[in-house]
Amino acid sequence: MDTATASPKKARRDRLADVRAQASNLRRQAGKTLDRSGSRHRLTLLLSYVTAMTVAMGFYMLSSGAYTLASLLTNPEVISDDLLSSLADLLFALLCLFILLPLLSGAWRLACLMTAPAKESIRGHAVTASPPTLSQLFYPFTSPRAYGRSLAVGLEALGWILLTVAAPCLLYSAFRLTITTGVLSPSPTLRGILTALCLLLCILWGLVAFFLSGRRAGFGYFVFLHEQLSLRDADRYFRSFRRPPLLVLLWRLPLLGWALISVVTVLIPLLPHTLPYCVCCSAAHARYLEDPEG
Repeated sequence: MDTATASPKKARRDRLADVRAQASNLRRQAGKTLDRSGSRHRLTLLLSYVTAMTVAMGFYMLSSGAYTLASLLTNPEVISDDLLSSLADLLFALLCLFILLPLLSGAWRLACLMTAPAKESIRGHAVTASPPTLSQLFYPFTSPRAYGRSLAVGLEALGWILLTVAAPCLLYSAFRLTITTGVLSPSPTLRGILTALCLLLCILWGLVAFFLSGRRAGFGYFVFLHEQLSLRDADRYFRSFRRPPLLVLLWRLPLLGWALISVVTVLIPLLPHTLPYCVCCSAAHARYLEDPEG
């Protein structure tokens, strides 16, 4: 009886140990990718993110300049300052959505090219792997098809970020606004209990969304390395693999630690290590899904 009850527990421990080993191996492969060619890959990814951040700052300056110019040229009685500020924010958001987001997808594609196997085809699908040079960062703007594929990959990633971070924060803010503006007037004790429950719910929402996002980790790898496939076919091919979110969670957790260190040290490790390491881990994960034998 003890043996019968112990066997399932041992099997679960063995499976967990296997997943941990796979996660560790993926992180090692990502580190090797970054250090390949005398760390040239790391430098390429670093320069790509520096370029993206420079573009983002340029968009911010452009929208701020447009706001300042409009304030000087328009009559405040006709167009209010709040409306001009909202229009400037909208301009910045549109520029980030339709230009910066595809550019970031180009940086993610660079990591995929660096991780690509030295094969012409896998499972009957041709592999498209150009040399991972910095010029490949601008792949999204080489053709309408490339732009559409890059934007689709970026929008999916953005959607998971919003679902994991923005949605819980908005829910909590809306609840706090509701109980502080007099819409609801609970007693101080009940208000504290409801606030704690809402905070717990929002945290759980974010954690569940973060865990489930692992089911889609690596989708861009199949979009960018199998360019002969349409987006729909690439998605169908990607979903044909077993995609355990626990494996993704185990290789992502150390990255969260690096992200926290980046916040404390004012983003210093973020560009040279955390972001390149993260995208290489995701690319290594996708390559493992398609070809476990490497």
